[in-house]
Amino acid sequence: MNIIKVTIDEDTAEVKYLISAESPLLILPDSTVRRASHIVPANLLIRTIWHALRIFGDGTVLARFTRSWRCKWLIDFSPIGQGILGVQWDSRESAIAFEVDYLERTFL
Repeated sequence: MNIIKVTIDEDTAEVKYLISAESPLLILPDSTVRRASHIVPANLLIRTIWHALRIFGDGTVLARFTRSWRCKWLIDFSPIGQGILGVQWDSRESAIAFEVDYLERTFL
């Protein structure tokens, strides 16, 4: 899923991007890219294993494998100071769809 959304604040000229990890992005000089959220397994034991398997980064074979797990998923908005939502999704894809919609409405 390649998603790129850009907004520019008319008053401050601040540019905000909403991109997926797979999206190509030309980073402008003096830009800061930061993560807005994480999609994580809802079950604490599975989430602990998920974190352990992803210790070497999001681009590894193990990280790709963890994206295919059939479990309940949560959205963790801690990177933007909002914590974990109390809703669980049946698939990672449905959590991502909500995450994108939420960020479009509240962040951009």
